[in-house]
Amino acid sequence: MSNIIGFQSAADRTAAHAKAFVHMEGDVCDLERMAHIALAQIQDCSVPDDEQGCRELELAVFAVAQLTIMAKAFRKNYEAAYRGQEWPE
Repeated sequence: MSNIIGFQSAADRTAAHAKAFVHMEGDVCDLERMAHIALAQIQDCSVPDDEQGCRELELAVFAVAQLTIMAKAFRKNYEAAYRGQEWPE
């Protein structure tokens, strides 16, 4: 039995990364679009009459707004990485 460890060539790694980017692209774009849709929908919500309802709506708006910011940044970074640029830390 052989104990030789197989290593991927640079070309194989590049091909694997390219395939991963292709498979992720639709999901990345959908994530950013869904965040945008959620933000638009939640902005159309009416303000509840009670204090607890207002607090829950406030938290929901904040969460969706943050999700939108994060999703846009993720898509921007994904597209930069796809073009061969460094992914920001």
